[in-house]
Amino acid sequence: MRDNLYDVIDKLPSNKQLLFGISCVYRMETYLHKYFVNKELTSFLIRLIDDIFFQCTSERFKNIADTISLDKEKHIEEYIPDTDDDGSCVAVLAQNAMIALSYCLNFINEEDVTAIEYCSKKMIETVDIYALSVLQQDSSDNLISQETAIQLRILNMIKNMNYHINDNDINGYRKQLEQYKMT
Repeated sequence: MRDNLYDVIDKLPSNKQLLFGISCVYRMETYLHKYFVNKELTSFLIRLIDDIFFQCTSERFKNIADTISLDKEKHIEEYIPDTDDDGSCVAVLAQNAMIALSYCLNFINEEDVTAIEYCSKKMIETVDIYALSVLQQDSSDNLISQETAIQLRILNMIKNMNYHINDNDINGYRKQLEQYKMT
């Protein structure tokens, strides 16, 4: 089933690939709020996530590398939680969100679809950690299967969007995406 995920991702145009990647980050956004006490940093991260969403429109995507500067990836990497220093569950979950965000920024610079596939993997890893550490389940298999199905649903929503995505499409999509955010 995961191979099917990556097949669907690979066949999407670049702006829709990035839209899927940033959707993974958006779904993990709550962990950024829970981990980072610096509200200025949290606000910066949320604005960056929003900026990337709206750069996925057909018109803006052409110039995305000019709009989302290259130095943001290095800046983000500086703030990825070090789980050797803080091994708490929320630190690990925030780390996954930050790494996925870094992958999205890498994709903007390199346009290598592998970065978006890694966003999917980070989302699955987050569900795994959530199931085992937060919910204290014996196995995460059921939640991982559900997550894979959710990602396929999200990919189908993106695939079925207009060819020329505009701001209204992004706003409508984000409203639908709310139901899949992690808590």
